[in-house]
Amino acid sequence: MTLFTPSPHSEFSFDSTEPLSRYLQAHPNAPVVATEQLDFHNPVAHFHNNVPNYAKYCRTLTTLQKRYGVRLYRGVEIGYTAAAEAKIIAYLDRHPFDLRLLAVHQNGQFDFTQRTVLQLPVAEVVREYLQLIIDALESPVPADVLAHFDYGLRQLTLTPAELDRYAGDRLDRMLALVCQRGLALELNTKSMYHYGNVALYDALITRYLAHGGHRFSIGSDAHQLSGYASQFAAARRLLLQHGVTTITRFTDHPETVSLVNGARTA
Repeated sequence: MTLFTPSPHSEFSFDSTEPLSRYLQAHPNAPVVATEQLDFHNPVAHFHNNVPNYAKYCRTLTTLQKRYGVRLYRGVEIGYTAAAEAKIIAYLDRHPFDLRLLAVHQNGQFDFTQRTVLQLPVAEVVREYLQLIIDALESPVPADVLAHFDYGLRQLTLTPAELDRYAGDRLDRMLALVCQRGLALELNTKSMYHYGNVALYDALITRYLAHGGHRFSIGSDAHQLSGYASQFAAARRLLLQHGVTTITRFTDHPETVSLVNGARTA
């Protein structure tokens, strides 16, 4: 049994050109949830609205399901901003998805992966970014998973102690809201092993468990085939080291799957 739904991005996202069919060709027996980007007033796209072509996306899923005989699921990565909240909710009301990742990419002026971030005080960036995540979690935007909590920190060099010193209170508020809403916390393997933030995630797991959190998701944040399910074995080992023995997998509905043998436990 496949343990995880890696949530790749495909040609239906503004920042990927990878045909969805390529993921199926390489992994023909795995259930796939492609989470396509939904970003309004996007700074890295000249402030254009990046909205998946839902009708074409669904037609493609239907075609690929027939071709490969595997169930495909509809996914979206929601780039939250307060200014776009009404547009996001309206879009999601009209376009149902099986998996909804809640994310923050920008603050209305710049994306947190742009070099503008490097010109600002580190503590200011950290506190602003985590507050934006809190705002997203406090909003009525529906979601299943909090994605890459460290997206806005990827350009920074931070230790867990520094992150706690700058914004421990906001980390705690963020995790309390994840638990309150019943979301899964994503371990983003691109953040952990490509951007070198595994120590931040290691500390976050401890903090999340202390808040009573128990739902985890693993995502590779792949934008091309080479990144699909990257470092999932390492993320699995990290969870097991913390005594976490299950993962939440999203298909027709959330289901709990054993990290030990892949069996459904609920």
